[in-house]
Amino acid sequence: MRHQYAHAIDMVPTLLEAIGIEAPETIRGVPQSQVQGVSLLPTFDNADAEDRHRTQYFEMFGHRSIYHEGWKAVCPYPGPSLAEGTERGHPFGTFLTEAILDKLEAEDWELYDLVADPSECHNIAAEHPERLAELRALWWEEAEKYNVLPLASGDIGRLTARRPAVGGAQKVVKLNPGGAPLPFTGAPRVYNRAHAVVAQLSIPEGGAEGVLISHGNRHGGYAVFVAEGHLTYVHNYLGLRKFTVRSDQPLPSGEYEVRMEFKPTGGPNFFEGRGSPAEVRLFVDGEQVGFGELPYTVPNLFATTGVSCGYAAFDTIDPSAYEPPFAFTGNIRALEVDLNGEAVTNPVAEIAALLAEQ
Repeated sequence: MRHQYAHAIDMVPTLLEAIGIEAPETIRGVPQSQVQGVSLLPTFDNADAEDRHRTQYFEMFGHRSIYHEGWKAVCPYPGPSLAEGTERGHPFGTFLTEAILDKLEAEDWELYDLVADPSECHNIAAEHPERLAELRALWWEEAEKYNVLPLASGDIGRLTARRPAVGGAQKVVKLNPGGAPLPFTGAPRVYNRAHAVVAQLSIPEGGAEGVLISHGNRHGGYAVFVAEGHLTYVHNYLGLRKFTVRSDQPLPSGEYEVRMEFKPTGGPNFFEGRGSPAEVRLFVDGEQVGFGELPYTVPNLFATTGVSCGYAAFDTIDPSAYEPPFAFTGNIRALEVDLNGEAVTNPVAEIAALLAEQ
């Protein structure tokens, strides 16, 4: 146990000093930014080592704070609490205008003595106005130094903005069996829309088992896999309930196409946290072998763990059925996700789900 102040950015400097190397100035010819943070190595064998990390700024969605030598100043956004921000007419997610910023600067900075009050229960800004003014000025200095400015505001819609990706806006996404997983930002967005998973399989004599596609984790997602010889689809609703559709008969050896079709039968209810109800059908070479109804589904985010093909890269979708990686023991000649329906989304609900993952 150590008492010295530390931050996540101190990890790299600490590792570099422990290994005994300098941070490279360039990587593959690209100049590198200076490594931020300080090494905490002196604290490893000296519990009373001097604090080396004396100042640290913070900023996220307009919420600001700064630590300096045992003191911490905080300027919360959208207000001292989310409820107070809403009462003031700028709830969480409101664009941070100059007028709002001026009001926050004048009225809402708080001050805490972390040595005497590490849990930040007692705001002593009124008792130490000079100390607060010093920390406020220091926050702006650090913000300019580390490229925080201009403030990105409380507009959190940028969280759900789709970044450029190899797949782009494709209606058919082809996945490479056994390849590296796609991050959730580039994964097919199958929520609340008609879609299908189509795989060309080769099943050896004696059968095969394993994951064909896995998207999400045990806290929410879906998977198509073969277990005990049966083609199986599982939809995990936020870790609270699982809906399973299983083929009537085991898959025989040979080569054929399997298909899972997901068809919404209604719209999502984002207010209640439920995605579209749906019908799921399983096919082998065009013949239906399984059917099930889902009363509701995950509305907008299968965790932040992405999608993998041929194995479960991150976690299981159904802990009672398999554990990762549960790699497919047959051969997946090809697999694609067909996004044949229009997406139904709610950015506010999606942002809430993203923030809950932090």
